[in-house]
Amino acid sequence: MKHWRVLVVMGALVIGGWSLNHDNLVRSQQAALLRPRSVRKLPATVINELQRMIQPLRSLVEAPKTTSNVTISRGTTPVNSLVARQRLSSKYVYHFEQATPKPVKRVFHTAIQTYNQTGLVQLRPGKPSLTRNSLTLGTYQQQQSHANGSIELGQGGPTVTYAVVKTLNHGQARLNTAYPEAVATSVAVHEVGHALGLDHSRQLDSVMYPFDQGQTTLSHADISALKTIYG
Repeated sequence: MKHWRVLVVMGALVIGGWSLNHDNLVRSQQAALLRPRSVRKLPATVINELQRMIQPLRSLVEAPKTTSNVTISRGTTPVNSLVARQRLSSKYVYHFEQATPKPVKRVFHTAIQTYNQTGLVQLRPGKPSLTRNSLTLGTYQQQQSHANGSIELGQGGPTVTYAVVKTLNHGQARLNTAYPEAVATSVAVHEVGHALGLDHSRQLDSVMYPFDQGQTTLSHADISALKTIYG
């Protein structure tokens, strides 16, 4: 009789234990359904489509890859390391390369006017010279694969030389006419900014933001950076 009672008790414990484990299993499964799950990696085609929707396709404008950024101060557009802490004259002559299309000249002239209105630089048409600052303006054509969801609309940057008594900048700015959207005032202002010594900014209202936002007006940070170089 005792053995029978022991077996009944053990059986009850086993059944009860299974019941507890089963309840716990159900609860754990329910909890798993309620917990945030790890998001699976989306297919490459979906990721590419999302990137296409999020990133402005018409935007990337790059400075020459041989230069680096030097941030002068908080709230100031970065200044290219080649012109940082240099004593540059604020006077420039600019000229266009041969066969530069009229629409390109038009947007560059508007960009030149934008910088002249600051009173910090004086950009005048003239022949390039080894003894004074100059800007060379023109075009190039370079098709891209769009692999990173962006296209290059232009290139620009300073070329600094050291004379006996002064430092000179022979900057260049060109628009990528492989894409019609490159012939825009916002792109021209950006590339002339590079030629004068400005570098890419993280501020959306800056003309030096690396993705074209259609911005044609210099921000306070852009003007502050120009003052750092030419003030």
